[in-house]
Amino acid sequence: NRNLDIFPNPTTGMLNFANKGGETMKKVTLISVTGAVVAEMSNVVRGSFDTTPLAKGIYILQAVDQEGNASEYSILKQ
Repeated sequence: NRNLDIFPNPTTGMLNFANKGGETMKKVTLISVTGAVVAEMSNVVRGSFDTTPLAKGIYILQAVDQEGNASEYSILKQ
């Protein structure tokens, strides 16, 4: 399930996401490479995370749909 638009990527500040199909996602989580949850939203179609305070590097954006199917996307914070 690759139905998420994520922009801009790489990012230096706000990271925006939106479900292309318009369906509500059960949960969207931004995770560091160490596995720490750095941001999370529930029951959203679109939203944004402020990555400004985060260290530069790779993060994982995980989106879980209403059926529990997870998709993961690599995010580069510059």
